[in-house]
Amino acid sequence: MLLAKNADVNAQDGVYGNALHAASSKGHEKVVKMLLAKNADVNAQGGEYGNALHAASWQGQEKVVEMLLAKNADVNAQDEEYGNALYAASWQGQEKVVEMLLAKNADVNAQDEEYGNALYAASWQGQEKVVEMLLAKNADVNAQDEEYGNALYAASWQGQEKVVEMLLAKNADVNAQDEEYGNALYVASLQGHEKVVEMLLAKNADVNA
Repeated sequence: MLLAKNADVNAQDGVYGNALHAASSKGHEKVVKMLLAKNADVNAQGGEYGNALHAASWQGQEKVVEMLLAKNADVNAQDEEYGNALYAASWQGQEKVVEMLLAKNADVNAQDEEYGNALYAASWQGQEKVVEMLLAKNADVNAQDEEYGNALYAASWQGQEKVVEMLLAKNADVNAQDEEYGNALYVASLQGHEKVVEMLLAKNADVNA
């Protein structure tokens, strides 16, 4: 009814971006379809999640992600605050969405200024299957974030033993040093993750770094 009265399909709101962004976040497939049919800007930037694809990916709205990608949503669009769609899906462990984004050539190593990359996000959260998928797509196991270290650091901090094992198997640099927070051995020791400390030492972590 609103569209029939020529409502501005791309009107922007501070919190929810626009109508497409809001509908995508909530998984309202029929509404998304109606908005896209009225030429809603699939790549409009704004709102809490950055854009519609980012919102749908964060929430695991697989059908909506599929619809947005079919309308050429920019799979690598970067949000100033929360990374991109692949980062969002990886953090949340949305395996099917990650698979869909990678199939559309999402940049597996895209780096966000504040929150690292998809591999870091999945490693921090212990999303083992997602980590496996990203590594299979040649994610840089040693990519370093200015503020939060790298994937091995993240997994070690959180005590994600299986992820640590997977990263070490891909030759993660066990002694990679972060300017602010030391290295993987430091944070695993700080958090009392005995098994992780054992695994790092077995890979010749520098005990005196």
